[in-house]
Amino acid sequence: MSIIGENQWLQGELIMMTINSNIPSSWRLHVYGQGSSLALEAGNQPSRGASQESSQTTSPDNTTGAARNSPQAQQGRNSSSTVSISQEDWKLLQELKARDQEVRAHERAHFAAGGRYVKGGPSYQYQQGPDGKRYAVGGEVSIDVAPEGDPEETLKKMDVVIKAALAPARPSSQDRAVAARAQSQKAQALAELAKEQTDGPEKGSKSRDETTDAQDLPGSWPNYTPGTIFSGYA
Repeated sequence: MSIIGENQWLQGELIMMTINSNIPSSWRLHVYGQGSSLALEAGNQPSRGASQESSQTTSPDNTTGAARNSPQAQQGRNSSSTVSISQEDWKLLQELKARDQEVRAHERAHFAAGGRYVKGGPSYQYQQGPDGKRYAVGGEVSIDVAPEGDPEETLKKMDVVIKAALAPARPSSQDRAVAARAQSQKAQALAELAKEQTDGPEKGSKSRDETTDAQDLPGSWPNYTPGTIFSGYA
């Protein structure tokens, strides 16, 4: 589990569920291999002004501008504006495309299940591919996992946190760590409710106040780590 930085949100804890591990080192480098060439369309098109100008002129071989803009002529120009990449780069491009889809699906699952406890939408880290486009190779969703002042509300909140942490099709080990932590806080809330039933409403209310005060003090929890970053993949 990677721990980077500290952060607080309304005297609560911000926990980030992210996808930033197991990224092949080759994805972080703009060093391309050599091999037999493959072609990608560059997508270069003549400007509108240039097209209008050419339609009013005659080529040296007496071909009009309209003829030069025919589908056959356009296809010829497109084929001459391709970009050659190696087989290694082609393979990397396919991996980046697959990674991008997986990352976005993973983070959308966290976001959709987190409800009102999610703080903002997913954010992504990008890698530029051999085709010049950016592909998501990492991402994170921040979610508030601080216990509520009332044990019953804490129970409801932790159920949502657990659901959000395990929402992706492939929860990471650190996603599971978030769920385990929420499960532990849920158990504490259940213990508080049981104590209230044993001690009576007055003592139970006092116990909740003392617990809330303790949670407001940084470092009052064992291994208190606000701003923890959780990897999205094992």
